[in-house]
Amino acid sequence: MKGIEQAQRLARLLRVRVKAAGLELGATSLRLGLSRGYLGRILHQPAKLKVKHVYAALEVLDLHPAAFFADLYRRPLPRMDLLPELPILVARLLAGPPAVDPRGEQRGPGEVARLAQLLSLKVLATGTTQRAVSQALGFLPDHLSQILRGEVDLKVWHVYGALEEMGLDPADFFDELYGMAGGLADVTVPGGRRWSEVLRSAREGKAAIERRRAEPGFTDRQALLAALAERLLAEAEAAGSSDEAGGEDEEPAAGETTSPAADSEGATAPKSQDDGEP
Repeated sequence: MKGIEQAQRLARLLRVRVKAAGLELGATSLRLGLSRGYLGRILHQPAKLKVKHVYAALEVLDLHPAAFFADLYRRPLPRMDLLPELPILVARLLAGPPAVDPRGEQRGPGEVARLAQLLSLKVLATGTTQRAVSQALGFLPDHLSQILRGEVDLKVWHVYGALEEMGLDPADFFDELYGMAGGLADVTVPGGRRWSEVLRSAREGKAAIERRRAEPGFTDRQALLAALAERLLAEAEAAGSSDEAGGEDEEPAAGETTSPAADSEGATAPKSQDDGEP
């Protein structure tokens, strides 16, 4: 079933958040107006988990959906050597007050309709149709339209299945839904740029490096520098050896004289009787 793995991932994090808040699943389920065992069962069967119950549980936990989905899709940052200021900016964004939804409007039951609206827009943007996506998910052609209009409960796996069918990254989808970039508020950072612009620059740089590395004949920079240093050292040693060898056979230039000491090795000493000859 498309989208079920992502739904399981969300259900696992929701269970963790309930326990971290010091609550029991049974008590939380009752606060949602459900039977005591319902939430526990549904989190172990994420194919039945409804989006409205996720948002209702986040309300009980007093956890903003933006923070929940940012935690769910926390991703490693691009290489720090591309943008040395990146760790500093991230630290400031994390340390500062939440800049997503300052008036608290993007939470509660209304979020189900807002999520469905964005999903509907994504279907149009990708050039496909709700009928095509609906059939790809195993539904009747008009069933997804009914879900997105709110006539049928939207389930978590419906969202993820549709995103998977359209080839969209769930992390990017929820970033857009909550005005974030890379799981952080898309605000103006020191330097005057938006956080999304900084992150995009870093990702583009990383992608350019990866494309370069994929090219035939590419050699890693560190390996290339090491090979170059080794070659230069070998050439220097070879040049030194050549100079020494050439110095023994050099003829003095016209008008130059050599000292007896400098010429002593090349001069032929008179033979003495101590040389073993009569």
